Formats: sequence, structure tokens, C-alpha cells
Amino acid sequence: MEKARSRLTTTPSLKKTPHLPKIVFNSRYLQAAPIGLLGLCGLGILVYLLKNIAPESIANIPIYRSYGPLVLTFLFTSTLVSGFVLLNIRRGFMVGISLTLILLLKLQKVQLSWPIILTIVVVVLIIEIAATYIRRVIKKT
Repeated sequence: MEKARSRLTTTPSLKKTPHLPKIVFNSRYLQAAPIGLLGLCGLGILVYLLKNIAPESIANIPIYRSYGPLVLTFLFTSTLVSGFVLLNIRRGFMVGISLTLILLLKLQKVQLSWPIILTIVVVVLIIEIAATYIRRVIKKT
């Protein structure tokens, strides 16, 4: 029978040196990169609309006081950016719809309070839970 090697005789240089933890890049973000890039393009268009175009000039484009180009650009941008961050376009669309609804109410000069915002969030969460449940039921059959 062999004797076990002594740990006392090893030199300190042979011991493992501490390493920084490796950053693992999630490949799903790489797959969703085109969505993120489209979201960044939408952010650029949104910034251009806010900085260079007067709100009065786009306020009545499709319907009176609807701010159509601004609202549609905001919906497009918030959907794509939140879809990229959440890695789920359906959930990103739900976040985009809720944020756009809050923006639209603010543009219509509705006094936003916590109950209104909470109602919007709860309705969106109920729709999301129902969509997830229906998807699971359909997947099982």
C-alpha cells in the first residue's frame, strides 16, 4: 500500500491561484440581437420626434389629439426593447401596451393616480397569466 502524498511538502506556487468568475454570456440574447437593434433604432426615431418636431404639429395627425406618430413609435420601441430584455416578445408586447396606454392617458391629460396605474398593471397581468395557461393547455394536447 502506498503512502498518501503530504500536502505540507507542496510548494505554494503549485497551489491553485484564485480566478475571477467567468461571465457566461447567454446565447439567447445573441439570438434576440436583431430585436434589440430594431429597438435601438426605434429609440433613435423616438428621440428625433421628441427633440426636433413640435408636439402641436403631430397632435392631430390621424385623430384629433391622438399624437399618432409619437404613440405608435413609443409602442414599437417599448415592445422591442422590453421583448429583448425579457427574451419574450409576447411579454414585451404586454409591457409595451401597458406603457403606451399610460402615455396615451397622460397625453390626454387624464390625471394618473395609483389606482389607475394599478388597474392597468393588474389587467395586463391577468391577460398574461391567461395566455400562459392557454399555451400550456394547448401544448399538452
